[in-house]
Amino acid sequence: MLAKVVKQASWSMIGSVFGFAIGFFVKMYLIRAVGTDAFGKYMIGQTVVATVQVFIALAIPQTLLRFLPALLEKQQTEKANSLASFGAQYLVIAGITAAIAVAIFHTPITHMFHGGDSYLGYIIMLSALYIPLMLYLAFITSAYRSLLQIKEVVLYGTIWMVSIRAVLTFTVFSFTEDIRYFIFIELFSSLVVLSIMTAKFDTSKLSFFKPFPYKDILEDKQIVLFGKKMYFYALIGFAGGYAITLTMSITLPASDVGVYAILVTISGLSSFLLNNLNSIFAPMISKLNAAGRVRKLELLFKDTTFIVNILTAPFIVLLVLFSGDILSLYGKEVSPYVVPLIILVLGSYINLFVGNSGMLLLMGGRENDEIYIKVANIAFVLLLSIIFIPTYGLLAAVWINTISMTTVNLLHVYFVKKRFGFTPWSTASALLFVMTVSVIVYMGSVHPSFTYSTGDYVWVTFVVLMAFWLPFLKKIGNIVHTIKQDH
Repeated sequence: MLAKVVKQASWSMIGSVFGFAIGFFVKMYLIRAVGTDAFGKYMIGQTVVATVQVFIALAIPQTLLRFLPALLEKQQTEKANSLASFGAQYLVIAGITAAIAVAIFHTPITHMFHGGDSYLGYIIMLSALYIPLMLYLAFITSAYRSLLQIKEVVLYGTIWMVSIRAVLTFTVFSFTEDIRYFIFIELFSSLVVLSIMTAKFDTSKLSFFKPFPYKDILEDKQIVLFGKKMYFYALIGFAGGYAITLTMSITLPASDVGVYAILVTISGLSSFLLNNLNSIFAPMISKLNAAGRVRKLELLFKDTTFIVNILTAPFIVLLVLFSGDILSLYGKEVSPYVVPLIILVLGSYINLFVGNSGMLLLMGGRENDEIYIKVANIAFVLLLSIIFIPTYGLLAAVWINTISMTTVNLLHVYFVKKRFGFTPWSTASALLFVMTVSVIVYMGSVHPSFTYSTGDYVWVTFVVLMAFWLPFLKKIGNIVHTIKQDH
């Protein structure tokens, strides 16, 4: 099982590294071309789209990922086809309807935000076109992942989309500074990729072309109950994730929203491996939990958590050490925000340190615990956002984000230990934690001003990698041996 995780994760890693490398320069180029104010308005449009999506999606992609692998494992193909068909057809119809509604009412929506003008209104109206495309993308991605076809998701959903978007962005923004053209670029890229993913999908293993089988699905109490829980979870998870951005959009200038989005993006780069492992780990949790193989689940959980930490901890440290230089690439408007970035990186590392704990609760039949955590978190985030962001601005948003993320992840570990009897950590993980947090705290509190030459980047990177990898060669060797045994 670990071998399959690593094999699939390797494809995810390829896609993530490619997406990060190209996407980093695309976004940097875009922001330097249009400025933080225009980029902030673009992010407000994306926030509107995300808000609509979470309300109308009914957590169907999460439900598909929970039940399709188990149904296919039990060879209940007809039931799996009904569930997939219901998900695909509902999401497309609901997405088109919602896009039309947002386009019609874009003017009153615009007036809800700070400094709302006709330019922002046009951005919101165009962004509405994302809704059906993103909902269908969520469906088709869940379908591919249910078949553990991660390579296809990476090839079509990441490499193709990123490449098309990059070429068009560098070309178009050589002639314009209008952020609205980027929306057209993303819409075109999404249409091309969705067409390819649909055409390439193996419908002999899973079909989603049955005439809208809503009765088959709505009569299944287990699916409906899980769907309701996940919908509630999605709503509160969205509220917790977007409460800060929404509060900033309403009370602060668009430029602050743009800077915050940049900082969150950079700090979240270190989470790419965990996100990819989650997409692979989720269907495997479902299978192992359904089979009652708790010991196998524990070993898989601990090994994947260590893999995440040993690969990302050096990346976190390098991100902190080079934070000033990274921010300067986005322009003078962004370069002063080194300390806020380091604060966000701390929260991101805590998220990595606990591994797949949240996904284990969600896909291991303990979704109620996850819901309780999210409900408490949204109340916490909303209260602090309303009180502090209008007064203290961006810095308040950064601290609320980090404190919230840390609290949620520690609660995940507590409930995993309580429900399953194990934690994601080992002695090696604890040592990695001490090493990484020491660097983050030092850089955040002292924030020395280092000046790096080209050669410095090379030797600093080499020293950090050796410092983090050499002490754990034995542990790494044991995991490699386990992977070979799985093969």
